[in-house]
Amino acid sequence: MKINYNSYNPVIIQFPRFAGGKFISNCLALSKYAVPQDATTANYLLDHPDDYNYRFKQVTKTLPATVAEMRNWINNYEFGDRQQESSLAQLSNSGLNFFLVAHQPSNTTELLTLWKNAKVIILTNFRQFSNISCERKANGETIEGVSGNYCVEKYTLLKGSSWPTWDEFNAAKFDVINISNLPISIRDEISNFYPPNPGAATLGFDIDNSIFDKSKFLSAMETLYNQLAYNDFNRQLVGDFWQSYMDLHIDKHQNT
Repeated sequence: MKINYNSYNPVIIQFPRFAGGKFISNCLALSKYAVPQDATTANYLLDHPDDYNYRFKQVTKTLPATVAEMRNWINNYEFGDRQQESSLAQLSNSGLNFFLVAHQPSNTTELLTLWKNAKVIILTNFRQFSNISCERKANGETIEGVSGNYCVEKYTLLKGSSWPTWDEFNAAKFDVINISNLPISIRDEISNFYPPNPGAATLGFDIDNSIFDKSKFLSAMETLYNQLAYNDFNRQLVGDFWQSYMDLHIDKHQNT
């Protein structure tokens, strides 16, 4: 079986490191319409898509047991593009979504030249969470170092006097096409540093306005499920996974 690059199954998740993108994909992989980024897990779920307990068990394995182990999270626990490579042929010809990571918009553009029918989810407004994640997970990296132009510090350095605010640019998913009434000259100026999305339908997910509150997060995630036409949102499963994940990032349980 060959990889079907015309497949509509890929979902590209665009986020800089430490912004929570793998967590979002794992929450989506609790749906029977998607799989986590792991070939063994994906191959089982191709035959048993309704096994939600298995889904939960597998994504929970991506979480370290203690805060101290978070420094080894990426190497020892996380699923990722590399772990699912051997299952791409089956997944691209199946009825299930699978996820691809883009840490920069340029990566999204590259992936869309290969997977032209992919959907795109862009994480926005993630700095508060990223500060916590970077502090606990990083091994010498900084947020500015992993974000490129896509952090407020770099945007402030580049910003012209007539550019939108950083918050407005965040809300527009870092794409001038989504900002109405912006003069063409300003749009062109911004596009030199922040190229517009090449045309794929994009969804946004606001991290800082949802992830710290369980009820807000579940509401935002349910909306994302609906946008992807997943009709099996399970508040209990997603909520339990959220709690385990956030227990590594905060020092007390959040109120529901």
